[in-house]
Amino acid sequence: MAAALTALALLIALNLGLNLGISRPIFARLVSKDPQSFNLDYRVAWTLWPALVHVRDLQLRGSDSNLQWVIEVERARASIDLVALFKRQFHATKVRADGIAVRVRQKIDLSAATAERVAPLPAILGFSGPPLIEEGPPLGEVSDKEYDLWSVQIENVDGHAKQLWIDEFDFEGDVHVVGSFALKPKRSLWVGPANATITSGSVKVGRERILGQLAGQITCTIPPFNPVPVTGYEAFRFVSGAIRLDARILSAKALDYYARIRGSSARMTGGSGTLHLVGGLRSGVISPLTLSLAMNDLRAQRNDWIALGSVQLSNSTAEEGPSVSLLQVSHAELQQIGVEADAFTSPELRVRASTKEIDLSKPLPGFMIRGDAPSAELPDLQFANALLLSKNQLRIERGSASLSATFEAATHTNIASGTVALSTNRVVGRNGKLRFTGRFSLNAAVTDLLLANGNLDATAAIHAKEVSLRDSDATVSDWWSNMELKTVRVRPGNLVPFDVSFQAKLSNATPVLAFSKRTPDIPGWITRFFTSGEVNTSGRLRAGTKFLELSNFKATTGILTVAGRLQTRGEATFGAFQVSSGPLSVGIELNNDETKLIFVSTNVATAPASPSL
Repeated sequence: MAAALTALALLIALNLGLNLGISRPIFARLVSKDPQSFNLDYRVAWTLWPALVHVRDLQLRGSDSNLQWVIEVERARASIDLVALFKRQFHATKVRADGIAVRVRQKIDLSAATAERVAPLPAILGFSGPPLIEEGPPLGEVSDKEYDLWSVQIENVDGHAKQLWIDEFDFEGDVHVVGSFALKPKRSLWVGPANATITSGSVKVGRERILGQLAGQITCTIPPFNPVPVTGYEAFRFVSGAIRLDARILSAKALDYYARIRGSSARMTGGSGTLHLVGGLRSGVISPLTLSLAMNDLRAQRNDWIALGSVQLSNSTAEEGPSVSLLQVSHAELQQIGVEADAFTSPELRVRASTKEIDLSKPLPGFMIRGDAPSAELPDLQFANALLLSKNQLRIERGSASLSATFEAATHTNIASGTVALSTNRVVGRNGKLRFTGRFSLNAAVTDLLLANGNLDATAAIHAKEVSLRDSDATVSDWWSNMELKTVRVRPGNLVPFDVSFQAKLSNATPVLAFSKRTPDIPGWITRFFTSGEVNTSGRLRAGTKFLELSNFKATTGILTVAGRLQTRGEATFGAFQVSSGPLSVGIELNNDETKLIFVSTNVATAPASPSL
């Protein structure tokens, strides 16, 4: 009897001692020796049996070189390994909890920590200001002999969470969580297996809700690893798991955040739809994956331009094989504010992207991207006026066109290629006092486009028919031309940014002779040849900001041939041409505003010079 009473007295004394220790901040301060690495706090805790602890408003907080995090629990009871406490280990072998909230934010560079960037990040008590990457050399590693921090191991967790806030994504709802985790500050971390079953919930980015009616399941396993030397997304190479999610997409307005932090004025509305995601992660590699996303009546606006359409995005990634994504935009429209007709419409736009695999722990892999607009319309070509330089007098007054286009790009080489086919109906426009109408078509093939610097190599064919030109001095009707651009070279960073070699056939040269701003003295017999029949011409045109050079120029009509060159540099213009036909030969020299016949040989009377050249 005495022994039983003694044991009971010892048990009561132990229980009182434990309650005294855990009910006051003594234990919290003892465990939280380095609060920046790991901190434990709670409002109140008690025990009715030495190994079973009840706690209210528990908070576990920590950080490493990559993350700042906090786990808050409103109510919990935990079975504690008392012996482990003497080894500086808080080991809970069984935990039942309610009101769990998890908030995690990744550390960022000071240069990226703008007010817009950090606004939607979770606040974590104990970490003031934005989560910044520490500057300077890393702290030296603490030896095992000097290591005196407490470690935490929590197993057999079964509870309900109400919030999971990671960076800008804030989930609120009801989640059943089970699992285990362990943390030895500055030494190791492991998780799992952990499982989260989402009964219901929603996701916000900042103040805007983007997902609702969210349901699904997430599993995660992280084997023991040292998080100290790991930086950024490299930590994903230790993560494996699976995910299944279904949700309603409420609005695209939340995506404005990503435009704002990049300094863009683009804004989005509409875009309600659905999300279905089933996938796996193996040491950071996404495999397999099935993704289906639909956003209806999406509207994006930037300055005076509005883009409309419904978007479908899908991805299929096999266990072993490539990852293939398909983006489809249906009922696509492009509008300019203040213009009644659409600038662009297309029943469908398609973009397909593929890559060998997606590893979240590494930089984005190289993608092969293919896209096409098989059947698009430009209902009102007046939109092009907004794209022309203000000093350019060319203006479109009426006209429409049909368009088809394809492109291919490799992100790992930054090289793209593609085709464009454009055909207009009757276009009406003006260039200063000159008015014109006609039908035009363009077929272009871009063989190489360097995305990094804009260097471009292409070929093109341009056709014009039923062309009429008119000003106060002359009128040309029913004119046509067929031009082939054999080589087109665009080099934005070079002294000669534009270089094209061309070959063309014209119904006649009347428009050139009638509407040229220059009026040299050319014998009438030459102008009659060029205005009376088809003209074949070729040459090379090079242009820069302050110069234009026409070389290797040759034009032939019947038995008449013109060959020469022309240059303009700033305000200066000079060149030389030879006009020949059998025994007739004329040399013409251009020097700024002066036109001089260098040599004339003729056996017929010279006709009056054309006053309109």
